[in-house]
Amino acid sequence: MEILNADGQLISHLKAGTEIVIRIHYAVREALLAPRFGFGLLTEKGARVLNSVSNDSGPEIARIEGSGFVEVHIRDVTLAIGRYLCNLAVTDRTGNYCDYLRDVPLFEITQGGKLPVSRTYDQSSGIVYPEIMWELKGDL
Repeated sequence: MEILNADGQLISHLKAGTEIVIRIHYAVREALLAPRFGFGLLTEKGARVLNSVSNDSGPEIARIEGSGFVEVHIRDVTLAIGRYLCNLAVTDRTGNYCDYLRDVPLFEITQGGKLPVSRTYDQSSGIVYPEIMWELKGDL
């Protein structure tokens, strides 16, 4: 597995609000029909942030042979500062696990991008930080 920034460079740290690509390499001894690749993102304390399967938002993969890779593109990563882990899985067309890796260290979010500038926004304040706007409107 590799973590890349939007420019295709390997990274282990990133600023909140950036795009990342998670490249998952595979090697199979014989053709695997209709595989599904799974990716789960967790905080270092084990709280699930997201879970995605390759055919959720991509085309069905008919088969894989030999070696290659699949990529998970995550745009505008608005996660709190801290370390994150992932779970990776590959299943065959009947749902049987071909491989399953748990709690793999993935990356660390550092201050930046779209996180609040008034304070440190770590995982104790919440896991995601969507774009939020406060306005004072006066009397109602």
